[in-house]
Amino acid sequence: WTRIARTVEAGDTVLVLQDDVDFRPGEELLITATETSHKHVDGNGLMGAPPVDFQNERIFVQSLASDMRTVTLTTPLLHRHISTNFTRPDGE
Repeated sequence: WTRIARTVEAGDTVLVLQDDVDFRPGEELLITATETSHKHVDGNGLMGAPPVDFQNERIFVQSLASDMRTVTLTTPLLHRHISTNFTRPDGE
């Protein structure tokens, strides 16, 4: 489990991750949605049954660079995935 270090756009085939990984060519990964359709949100957050149009993507590793954080995918991403980083007030 790790996070992307940089936002990726639809059409990108390279992910830069926040942590070292040991992914192998052909390995299947899941990149989760960072956006959701407005139709699933009300003033209290998500409503109703889980939506089926979240922008989760099943992806496959083509290669892992020697830095252990740069992953090339076999196919381009279909959606934008936003990278964020939050440091708590206590510095953690």
